[in-house]
This record gives sequence, structure tokens and C-alpha cells, in this order.
Amino acid sequence: MEGRMFKVSVLLDNDKILKEGQYNLKDIYYTVEKTYTDNGFIRDYDLPDGSMMFYGVNGWTDFHGCGKANFMLENQDWFKRYVKKWIAYENEQCRYEDDFLEVNIIDSFQRAERIARAF
Repeated sequence: MEGRMFKVSVLLDNDKILKEGQYNLKDIYYTVEKTYTDNGFIRDYDLPDGSMMFYGVNGWTDFHGCGKANFMLENQDWFKRYVKKWIAYENEQCRYEDDFLEVNIIDSFQRAERIARAF
């Protein structure tokens, strides 16, 4: 994972998914992974808290793929119901390659919805 990049981590609420029993856990994970990989990202590793980590390898050109994948997931009711943590990381604007700006995607979408309702 060297060089400039965008990354995204997604943590789902497994207990809630299993308790509600509406969806198959493996199908949900497959759909999230496929959404990012279809948009040019690679699943690299899982974080200690269970978050899936995806990263792009094409610098700024990954911005479009990341945005498209995020938009596709954000518009799924099941995803919004089960996502616990959803963080975007980018270091294109950072001075050092191992520094990342973090954006809480859930907060960003909720803020945009509040602004849209205000108009």
C-alpha cells in the first residue's frame, strides 16, 4: 500500500444483522466488498475491530470510484441500517505518504441530508 491513495473502512453491526434475520450475513459482506472492488478498490485487510479495509491504487482517479461506491451503498436501506462505522481516508493532500485525512462518511451524509431538508 505504498504511495498516494484513498482508503475506506466499513464496520457492520453483525449482531443486529443476525438478530433481525432479514439478510444473510455473508451476502451483505459480499455486496459491500463487490461494490468497492467493482469501482476499482482492493480489499486489503480487516482492522482489529472487524472493519473491512479497501484501498485504491490510482491516486486522485480513485476519488470517482470511492464516491460512486459510497453513493451506491448509502442509497441502500439495509446498509444504512447495519453500518456502524464508515470512514474514508485520503493522503493526496497530506505532506507525507503515511499521513491520512479521515472523514466520517456517516456524519457527512447525515449533514448533507439535514442541509437538504432545510431548503
